[in-house]
Amino acid sequence: MRFITEPGPFCRDCGTATYRRLTAESAWLGWFGLISLVANPVTMLLNIGAANRVRRLPPPIPGAPGPSLDPGKPLWRRAGMLGLLIPVIFLPLLAIVQVNAEERSASSAEVGDCVVNRNGNRTEDDNPNVEKIACSDPRATGRVIAKVRGSKGHSDFANDYLCAGYTATEFFYTTDDFTLCLVTP
Repeated sequence: MRFITEPGPFCRDCGTATYRRLTAESAWLGWFGLISLVANPVTMLLNIGAANRVRRLPPPIPGAPGPSLDPGKPLWRRAGMLGLLIPVIFLPLLAIVQVNAEERSASSAEVGDCVVNRNGNRTEDDNPNVEKIACSDPRATGRVIAKVRGSKGHSDFANDYLCAGYTATEFFYTTDDFTLCLVTP
């Protein structure tokens, strides 16, 4: 992330050309960074004040030492302004990915759902990476017969107490918050 300012003095045409160029660059390139996701739109909104000041500048002086810059196309007709669609497209996609990840998490597993330990080992894992999957999926390693609150962080506690009331339990996965009592799918 970087902030760029262009020192004046400007005539109206040069100021307009500079404002449009920097705004189009910000719209296209200003989103790449966590802080930039917030700073870029705020900066672009603050730059509206600069655009109003640029409109009040005097026109180019005939016979000035150099030619004035061509203001070019208006902002809404510049390709760089398509960058404004980046947050419009990616923020909903990020939300969808988050929702899908939550739907597959072990915490969303209920009785009747199937799970897989992504670490590969079905029963001998002290820190399983459990994900809910379809029971028709051949990777399914267990079907939930009970989801019991608590685990005390000890697999012996889950085995001796939490899943003891579910005699069909073949194995279980424990987390910090709950224990899944499981049978082979």
